[in-house]
Amino acid sequence: MVDGIIFSNDVNLTQNTLFGTQPSNRLADINPESIESVNVLKGPAAAVLYGSRASAGAIVITTKSGRNQNNKTEVTVNSSYNVQNIYGLPKFQNDYGQGANNLFTANSANSWGQHLPVDLPP
Repeated sequence: MVDGIIFSNDVNLTQNTLFGTQPSNRLADINPESIESVNVLKGPAAAVLYGSRASAGAIVITTKSGRNQNNKTEVTVNSSYNVQNIYGLPKFQNDYGQGANNLFTANSANSWGQHLPVDLPP
């Protein structure tokens, strides 16, 4: 908990992060120069105050700017909504099927196989 706001420092260890982004430690976001005090609560004392998530303990950090808040939590929410209309759609080639040279080829990535009947939907 930092200045009365509970946050999780859990890391999903089942996620493969070898080639992806590495999970961050949330305590790394706190400037050490701005910490006023650090209290460590263990076992039942933490669970009584903060619930079952803190059954193994809790670290309570008060920052210098957070000590004068009189236990008030401030949340700022920014929101936006955007609607866009499509100007136009590209024209697709739907006259020929998979293949090349007017011949169907199952393993071809080309779209110039046999001519398709006109009554097929695009």
